[in-house]
Amino acid sequence: MTDLRPPNTTADDPWSSAPVAPPTAPPTAPPTSWPVPPPAVVDPRRWGMGDIFWGLGIVLLASTLLTLPVAVSGVATNGVWVTLLGALGTWIGFAGWPVYCSWVKGLGTLKADFGFRMEWYDLFLGVAAAVGALVVNVLLGVIEQQIDVRPETNTQILSDNANTGLGVLVVGAIAVLGAPIFEELFFRGLTFGAVEKRFNRWAAFVVSTVLFTLLHAQPASTWLGLGLMLVHIGVLGVTFGLLRLVTGRLGPSIVAHMTVNGFATLVVLATSIG
Repeated sequence: MTDLRPPNTTADDPWSSAPVAPPTAPPTAPPTSWPVPPPAVVDPRRWGMGDIFWGLGIVLLASTLLTLPVAVSGVATNGVWVTLLGALGTWIGFAGWPVYCSWVKGLGTLKADFGFRMEWYDLFLGVAAAVGALVVNVLLGVIEQQIDVRPETNTQILSDNANTGLGVLVVGAIAVLGAPIFEELFFRGLTFGAVEKRFNRWAAFVVSTVLFTLLHAQPASTWLGLGLMLVHIGVLGVTFGLLRLVTGRLGPSIVAHMTVNGFATLVVLATSIG
């Protein structure tokens, strides 16, 4: 019997035993050779530049609220209790706000957020740096005397409270223990860290040093005296800032700050007694 089917129709015949070619897969895009960028790293620390102003505002508010009742009551403004209350108000902002920033908006520890830690050799490093800064300020004082310029200082608070044993004890504790720890936590901790996050470490060094210097100035009798006072304070600010910049922690600057304030306290006491 003659096969009347047209040629090449074997694949369409369901009864044919010839193999059927599988359907071809749709074309795919060629693999790319470009590297996949890593996911962006998000800094978990949410504190920043604005917290510097929050801290300063809290210092002003807390100091006013604590000292205003005493001032209104007629107590002498240079009394030891006014000094103590003013210091407590300052520390609420300088210490309390960095602690809040670390616990609520940061990594949870002052060590991780602001470098609040110390190595055993920071004692020697801090004392050596403090001695160097004091030598520079002594040399500046000699130059001031040679050109007959009256030096100005910001140690009036020490002199006002050096006439009683309680005043010496309270002011000494404030100057040598409290102020170095809490001020370094704010200036070289929060301020330095916030500016470094936003810009870089050198900007952090400059801003924290300038802010420290300006906030430690006191009224002077002349503009020249004020300028020289800022220079003396600036020497200390540069020293503390460099310690933070080089070591990355607050231990050396705290020790240096304690050493400088301790020396100033002893000088004022010796002068008052003499």
